[in-house]
Amino acid sequence: MDIALLSLEDLAEWEPAENMADITLCWDEGASLLEVLPILKRWRHLKRLSVKDFSEISVLPFEVFSDFIMEMKHLSYLNIVPYRRDDGQLKILRDKVNELILPRRPDFKFEIPND
Repeated sequence: MDIALLSLEDLAEWEPAENMADITLCWDEGASLLEVLPILKRWRHLKRLSVKDFSEISVLPFEVFSDFIMEMKHLSYLNIVPYRRDDGQLKILRDKVNELILPRRPDFKFEIPND
């Protein structure tokens, strides 16, 4: 799903979609990832999530990001395709996920392509 302007209201309309298991989101403006994550947490059956062209991921507090992953019990795959590929913060984020989350969620896969 490619969205030019993501509003929280539009996203919330999909919220009761209990069958939503796999989604790819890409948006240029509108809601921040920090605002979107609480809505996505309500999608309890979400197994695969891809977020594309999102430059804000590297400044998202790790605690918020890790809480999201740990609370999403069915989430087994998270793919972040960042806007900027050479950001060292993304490598730090990936390393923290590998070190702190993967031991507790061994079936979870986290990808940041081409970082």
